[in-house]
Amino acid sequence: MNEQRYQQALDLGQQARRAGKSREANPYKHGSTSELRSLRDAWDHGYNLVALQRSAGR
Repeated sequence: MNEQRYQQALDLGQQARRAGKSREANPYKHGSTSELRSLRDAWDHGYNLVALQRSAGR
């Protein structure tokens, strides 16, 4: 997997959290290859980063 795809998945996770979408919105959630599992984890990481930023800002 290249860095660009990883960064895109990370950004998509952040955008989803900001838009109020649930974790179930992760487009990589059913990935069975190692690349898709890595993208799923990147998406989750982006989602969690926004949640942490929100809680730190309170």
